Amino acid sequence: MKLSLLDRVTILNILPEKGSYETIVVRKELVEKVGIKQTELDEYKIKDLGNGSIQWDTTVEDKDYDLTEREERLVRDSFKEKDRKEELTTSMLDTYEKFR
Repeated sequence: MKLSLLDRVTILNILPEKGSYETIVVRKELVEKVGIKQTELDEYKIKDLGNGSIQWDTTVEDKDYDLTEREERLVRDSFKEKDRKEELTTSMLDTYEKFR
């Protein structure tokens, strides 16, 4: 699945901090897979804006990630929970639609 940096940041931000053993194991592996790597700081020209926001070069091509069914389900369930609580934001919409 092709994921932009925004997709990846969105996924990292919606994953649950608590859950069953299986949930936490899947979460850990997913974070390792889609998390921002040190080499990407330069590749994407990532800048910390100091207010909890980051800025990056949006011209860098999306990267392909081989997500397991459990990882995809965790993302879908996390989005469903955000939707149920009416906590979705416009910046999450494109990523949400990839996993619907």
